[in-house]
Amino acid sequence: MSAWAAADVGQLLQLVPVQRAGIALLVAAVGLPVIGVVIVGLDIMPVRFAMMHVALLGIALGLLTGLDPMLCALVACALAGAGVAPLARTPDGLSGAMGLLMSLAIAAALLVLAVSGVNAAGAFSLLWGSILSVGTADLWLLAALAVVVPALFWWRRRDIALLLYDRELALSSGCGSTGSPLCCWFWSRCPSPEPSSSPAPSSSTR
Repeated sequence: MSAWAAADVGQLLQLVPVQRAGIALLVAAVGLPVIGVVIVGLDIMPVRFAMMHVALLGIALGLLTGLDPMLCALVACALAGAGVAPLARTPDGLSGAMGLLMSLAIAAALLVLAVSGVNAAGAFSLLWGSILSVGTADLWLLAALAVVVPALFWWRRRDIALLLYDRELALSSGCGSTGSPLCCWFWSRCPSPEPSSSPAPSSSTR
C-alpha cells in the first residue's frame, strides 16, 4: 500500500497545477509571514474578518451586475477601508466599527445572493479561491510581493519595532512624521492608547 501511495503522490506531483501550487505555498511561507507580526502586534485582527465579508458583498454585486467580481471585491474593500480608517484614532478603536461592518456586509451579501438568485457556491468559491487555480501570472505576482514586503519591513525595521513596542514612544520619537511614511501609515490605523485613569498627584501646601 505504501508503494502504491508513493506512486500516486509521484504522479500527482507531475501535474503542472500541483507544481505551481507547491511553489506558491513555499514562496508565501517564506516571504509573507512577517505581515502577521504587524497584524497581531497592532491588534487589527478584526479588520481581516470584516474585509473578508466586504469582499463577499463585492463579489455578489459583481455577479449580479455582470461586472468583474474580483474588481468589485477590491473596490468594496477599498471603500470600506477608507470609510472606517478615521475611526482608528478614536479611543474606541476599530473593534466596534469592524464588528458592525462585518455584520452588515455579510447580511447584505446573503440578501443579494438570496434575492437575485446568484449562484452562492460560485460566490464563495471566488472568495475562498483554490490553490490549484494559481496561474503563472499569479505566481510571479506572489513572488514580487514576497520580495517587496520583507524589503519594506527591513527598510523601516527600527521604526516598526518601536511602533510595536510602544505607540506613544514611537509618536514622540517621530515615527509618525513624514520621514517615516510606512510607520505613519501604520500609526494612522492604530487605535489611540487610552488615557491613563490614575489621578494626578496633588501638591500639598503648608
